[in-house]
Amino acid sequence: MDKNANAGDQMRKQPALTLVELAEFVIIRYPDVIFAEFAERGFALTPPTEPWRLLSGGLEYNHYVVDPVSVDEIISTLLVEITRTRDRHDESWVNNFDLRPSNPTQLDWIEKVRDVLARDFKRETASSVSGEVFTRGMTRGLLVRGSATESARLLLTTQNKIRNR
Repeated sequence: MDKNANAGDQMRKQPALTLVELAEFVIIRYPDVIFAEFAERGFALTPPTEPWRLLSGGLEYNHYVVDPVSVDEIISTLLVEITRTRDRHDESWVNNFDLRPSNPTQLDWIEKVRDVLARDFKRETASSVSGEVFTRGMTRGLLVRGSATESARLLLTTQNKIRNR
């Protein structure tokens, strides 16, 4: 069977959203509201499969996964990073969205994502050491090129979380 036809079938079967919609979700910051929005759109979130990781100040974090997800017709994996207080798990918030290629063979993934960002977001003139920075409203995105050991990714968070360095 043709691989492109297979990818097209997979995309049609998956619920879809745009990077603009994803940027709006990251501003909400309340996991229960975001998870309800995802469920309403037909996305299946996989809860954490690893123990929560400790942070300083009595905090811990983990991530939920949506895989695959079609974002602007780009098949990806979405990690929703949640931070919570160690003692009161009801006090939690979405820290960021981490969008990655769903398949390591998607060599054009970063170019496709960059094209969407260039169309719908504003590129910051100063570049970050880590990658390219894009903004839209209160959302900031960091597009990071992959390496031999890590895949490319787009981190979406609120404006004050990613700084140009």
